[in-house]
Amino acid sequence: WGFPPVLRFSIAFHRAPREVPPPTDDATRKIVAVVHVADLLSEACEIGYGGDRGDERIDASVWPLLKVTEVECNEMLAQVVVEIEKKG
Repeated sequence: WGFPPVLRFSIAFHRAPREVPPPTDDATRKIVAVVHVADLLSEACEIGYGGDRGDERIDASVWPLLKVTEVECNEMLAQVVVEIEKKG
């Protein structure tokens, strides 16, 4: 179908960001990492249903790439949940 690598890789490796093949550029790796985190966070918050068990953890290799820690991510998620609850 001729999709660009960023889209193909985001789909193919959203559950395994470490497996993005070299020599993929950092920008593409970051987008795959963001999709990976978003997928697992939405599943953990029971937003949508991916058809799997939902017991996967975020791959630790994404944190340095995204320049954020897991703790910082959880803090941001808590803020998002508060905002969602305000609207709900």
